[in-house]
Amino acid sequence: MNQDAEQIESSIPPLESIDANSTPSAPTKPIPQGTSPTDATYDPLQGAYHHFNHALFGGRLPGALITLRNHANSLGYFSRDRFGTLDNIRADEIAVNPAFFSITPIEDVLSTLVHEQVHQYQEHFGSKGRGRSHNKQWAKFMIERGLHPTSTGLPGGRMTGDCVSHVIIAGGPFDVACQKLFATDFSLAWFDRYPSADMLVRRGDFRKYTPEEIEAAARERGESDASGEGGIDLTQQEPPKPSYGDPVAPLEGDPVNLKALADQGIIKVIAQREKKNASKTKYTCPQCKTNIWAKPGLNAVCGKDSVRFVSISESIGDTDEFTEAAESAVD
Repeated sequence: MNQDAEQIESSIPPLESIDANSTPSAPTKPIPQGTSPTDATYDPLQGAYHHFNHALFGGRLPGALITLRNHANSLGYFSRDRFGTLDNIRADEIAVNPAFFSITPIEDVLSTLVHEQVHQYQEHFGSKGRGRSHNKQWAKFMIERGLHPTSTGLPGGRMTGDCVSHVIIAGGPFDVACQKLFATDFSLAWFDRYPSADMLVRRGDFRKYTPEEIEAAARERGESDASGEGGIDLTQQEPPKPSYGDPVAPLEGDPVNLKALADQGIIKVIAQREKKNASKTKYTCPQCKTNIWAKPGLNAVCGKDSVRFVSISESIGDTDEFTEAAESAVD
């Protein structure tokens, strides 16, 4: 486990008091007459999109259809021209994950929205190039708007690659724009009540980082700014990702009191599903390379070469056995 993972896990003990099967301690309330949960959810998100578009992108973004998508491994995503009309009008999609609305501060949710807006900005006004969606230009656009890319969720991670998150730069453009939005009594009232256990670990540490702290962590890791100056090596081996395991308790100073929400039945944490053992195993003839798939522990012989089929686990775990099987016929 890397240092970043240990730093997170050492500060977040298991949250044993959250029980997915507990019953609410207070009765649920009906939706107030004349209110719309749909409007109360999407209107603030659309308003936030417009606010950040003008504050951070000069009003250049073309608009987007904002959706709620609950993907266990994603805070959000951007998809160009995802929606359309019969008149062939196209709209980009920006999706955010509502399961994080209840377990992270609103500021973190909004930083995900801006993260995806940066993808949209690059799509329309930049150059994605080939390959990874989080490239040097995208990283530069992020930093200019007050979000520092990192592959670990903490300062010092790689700024480019397939899976890249970010941290908020204290006093940066996003931080300032976010505080102005909060001054309008902005809120997200509705959220997905059933976050999964691994989502709780992915919450991060809720800190903002000064440019000096980010630069110090980058130098320690061997990284530097996104422009490639200062000896940055963007092909450097990516540090191991944190392992995601048990539910976690609120960090010290955590603005989201998960224990209280769980005790009141407002949220219910869904335990991680254990991975099922593979029902079928791949076997290969060492000579003709014919493949078959069957139940684990199968003892089968290739009719063409009269040698025993070997599973991939056998071939990796014992190379000599694989070679020996290829060289000898079955009696």
